[in-house]
Amino acid sequence: MTAGYEPHRVAALGDRTTAALDSLAGIGSTDPAADEAMAAVRRIRHALEDRILPAVRAIESTDPLARPARRANHSPGGLGTWLANLIAVRYRAMTDEELLAEFVRLEFDAPYDDEFQPDMGDPFWVRFEALAHELAMRAADDAGFVDELVVASSRSFLVPMAVGFATFDPRLVARMLEEATRSPSAMVDLRSNYQARGAEVMLTFLTQHPDHALRVLDESMLKELIEWPTLDGAVVGRFLSSAMQLPFRDRTRLPEAHGVLRDLVALSNRRLHDTGFPPHLSPEIARIVVQYVPFFTTSLGGYADVHLKDFDFHDVGMELGTYPEVLDLFGALMRDPTSLDILLASIPGLAVIGAGDNGPLGIGPSDVADYVDTLGKAARNEQIEEQIRADRHRRDALLAADIAFDALRVASSVMGPIAIGG
Repeated sequence: MTAGYEPHRVAALGDRTTAALDSLAGIGSTDPAADEAMAAVRRIRHALEDRILPAVRAIESTDPLARPARRANHSPGGLGTWLANLIAVRYRAMTDEELLAEFVRLEFDAPYDDEFQPDMGDPFWVRFEALAHELAMRAADDAGFVDELVVASSRSFLVPMAVGFATFDPRLVARMLEEATRSPSAMVDLRSNYQARGAEVMLTFLTQHPDHALRVLDESMLKELIEWPTLDGAVVGRFLSSAMQLPFRDRTRLPEAHGVLRDLVALSNRRLHDTGFPPHLSPEIARIVVQYVPFFTTSLGGYADVHLKDFDFHDVGMELGTYPEVLDLFGALMRDPTSLDILLASIPGLAVIGAGDNGPLGIGPSDVADYVDTLGKAARNEQIEEQIRADRHRRDALLAADIAFDALRVASSVMGPIAIGG
């Protein structure tokens, strides 16, 4: 047998491995019947990424016979990849408990910039990527490990970050998002900034999977996404929009979208009554509400409960809320100038839909008039509420002044005249 070294064959193996990874990356399915097949695909990807390709790159980065062009392209990262492969071997030897504990341990090394934001350009993430791949591989192969991983999503702020470095099942990511948003840190510090970034990573991932995005949206999730001050509003907006667009492609999901609308009404009447929606998120919520106006505009006449309808103009037996509650939803949106413009701009479009007696969803001219009247009432209500709040603040200010002067009067009686100001 003749033994020899052929650099061109090593290079060809690297090229073919990369091409295979690109092909495998395009394979995906959300069909439960394909779970076993997708698990096999993930195992093959992990084998190519964690074993074959790092070995090829390590040979090329250290061998003087390797072709110069390839050495120039890969020598800076070749050693890093080789070290990452060694780290991956160490992670593979860990028990599940040790692997999850590693995420907690690495929190002390998590990089940050001058503003205590995650520093994504730090070499730390080379090591972390190997850990993320090991986590994803175990989650794909061991259903029992999945439950432990979900719980760990709220215990370590680095676990959600792994979604950005490896391939995870969207159903698992949806569960991780639910867990991670249960109790985010109320402080604005490094931990809360990492929690927000991890949530954004998962939201961005699920934006590409609207079926799971819509399924995970309930009032509790909406509340956290709307009220979380350090979340990127653009990321949240894209997530909500993706989820709420789904029923227009899959009508069977309309009841879930109606449920989200009901939750928005409930939030606008309770937690957001005095503040409105956050300015960075309000315009996207206004666009979503406008999309769904045709499903309830025929119920806006009078002060009865507002009912939701399906695509065939049938009452689905679900109430959006009372008429005053729906008024408050529009009022909360009108606090933001951009959202107000979006609501007003929807009137001509709805007028076109309702121009005839038998328009889509049974909308007619009188329904368009009711919609316009509702927006007007919401605007007037907001003006009245603003006046009430201003009056209350004035009363509070006068009361505070009375208390202050009483305190000064008492102090003067004890200490003599007190000079106020310079």
